[in-house]
Amino acid sequence: MTDVPNIRLHSGPNVTKEDAEANRWSFALESAGLGVWDSNLVTGQCYYSPTWKRMLGYRPEELGDRSDLWLTLIHPEDRLRAVESGERHVKGLSDSVETEFRLRHKDGYWVWVLDRGRVVEWDADGKPTRMIGVQTDITSQKQVESQLKFSNERVQLALDAGQIGLWEFDPATETVYWDRRMREIFGLPPGERTIARETWHELLHPDDAASAEAQIESTLETGQPAKMRYRIVKPDGDIRHVIALARRVTHGASTLLMGSIWDVTDEVVGAEALAREKELYRITLNSIGDAVLTTDVENRITFANPAAESLLLKSKADLIGETVDAVFALRDELTGEPVLLSSMLAIRSGRTVEGAENNLLFRPDGERRALRNLASPLFDLTGRITGAVLIVQDITAARQLQRQLAHAASHDPLTGLSNRIAFETAATSALARLAAGVQYGLYYIDLDHFKSVNDTYGHAAGDKLLKSFAEILLRILPHGAIAGRLGGDEFAVLVTVGSEGDAIALANELVGALGVGPASPSELRDVGASIGVTLLGDGAITLGEALAQADAACYTAKAQGRNRVALYRPTPSS
Repeated sequence: MTDVPNIRLHSGPNVTKEDAEANRWSFALESAGLGVWDSNLVTGQCYYSPTWKRMLGYRPEELGDRSDLWLTLIHPEDRLRAVESGERHVKGLSDSVETEFRLRHKDGYWVWVLDRGRVVEWDADGKPTRMIGVQTDITSQKQVESQLKFSNERVQLALDAGQIGLWEFDPATETVYWDRRMREIFGLPPGERTIARETWHELLHPDDAASAEAQIESTLETGQPAKMRYRIVKPDGDIRHVIALARRVTHGASTLLMGSIWDVTDEVVGAEALAREKELYRITLNSIGDAVLTTDVENRITFANPAAESLLLKSKADLIGETVDAVFALRDELTGEPVLLSSMLAIRSGRTVEGAENNLLFRPDGERRALRNLASPLFDLTGRITGAVLIVQDITAARQLQRQLAHAASHDPLTGLSNRIAFETAATSALARLAAGVQYGLYYIDLDHFKSVNDTYGHAAGDKLLKSFAEILLRILPHGAIAGRLGGDEFAVLVTVGSEGDAIALANELVGALGVGPASPSELRDVGASIGVTLLGDGAITLGEALAQADAACYTAKAQGRNRVALYRPTPSS
């Protein structure tokens, strides 16, 4: 290899013309920051200029001039490409060497260089013997390229994510350009970017064509950007909704129209479905009989349906902004204590909450309404609780029906007294709670001559007699007494008595009252009652045994002539 000395620029009488020329070239190369390499293809020697070494962060004396020096510094991914470029030129397959690769800087980072060179000497047989070239640091350009590539990728990613198509129109040449996404949106197969101008016009929906074309013409004439929404009809007949942007721009000496289009059919269909769903919800909320309210996180009402207005006797305007607990002044039906609705509990807990039972609403019109309520929290898209939806049912009628059914299940429908099952249940419970020093009187009552009344005057008269006797019982018996109809014309009473005499006196009062009870037809005056009495104290026997005793005493009263009272007394053997 021929050694090229590092000649400094100087002037003097001894400087030859050739040296001066070399001097100028050396100065120019250093000033341009170009690293020179000079390779002897015969000996394998290679010269690297000080500028080349400084480009990689080395002093001239730190690196030798080995021919493979640059290969020890090249990036592994670039090595093959760089070697092949040189070999092709040496073999005469290319006019010169020109390639880009990375060399490792002394500090460890990579320097991008543009390597250019060519064969400058040959032997007598035409075989290359010498190559000279320069390497230029293009790291900053590569960084710009990388940033530009990254920016383009980001833009393309945004376009792909938004499924946005780009278009251009050159009015001077009548040329229209569509990118790949535009062709997809309009249902065209892949093809050239240039399309026929009439393509867009032909694919416009007939009902939207005039408006869309007019807006494009206006943008072209006035320069005012346009944003429009219209429909297109794809070649397969599918109708799509699109949004288009158009802008007039100046590019050199040309005036162009540029724009973008994206398919919003899914959004349009979704919005229409949402609107239908909201309308369905509105109709449903306005139609259902339950009161429905929504609140914010402070439990203030933000919505109320007509059922809520009707229940609270207030308009929606008066309800909006009020707190739920202010408009629902609820009290416990049993204790009278204030009761809070479930909406705030749902907001605090983040779950569905059912309100307490036995709630009464005291309305301005004086009515009391029994309510049941249920609340669930409302969440936004981030999962944050924004309020609650509260459903309030007016169960006043149901509660009344429930009471009526419960009363019917435990009471005799004719007399209104407890039926046999209810009497036995209440009497058994009372006997279980019997305190020391307290005694009960158990009366077994059978109406005398009741069958003859039914036979002679009919069942209506018999029913009247039974009802009359029930009224006598309720009028004469003290508070707390338990009275029931056991069946037919048989009744039973459990009442607290102070003594045997008190028990007998109360029974005689009942007999006497019945005697003057149904005074209508004279034939009823023979109707009376036979009452058997047994006394029950601490450690009393079972109710069944006590009823058997009272029944036996009643039988005794009948045997003694009816219309009288008999007290059960155990026999020595019992």
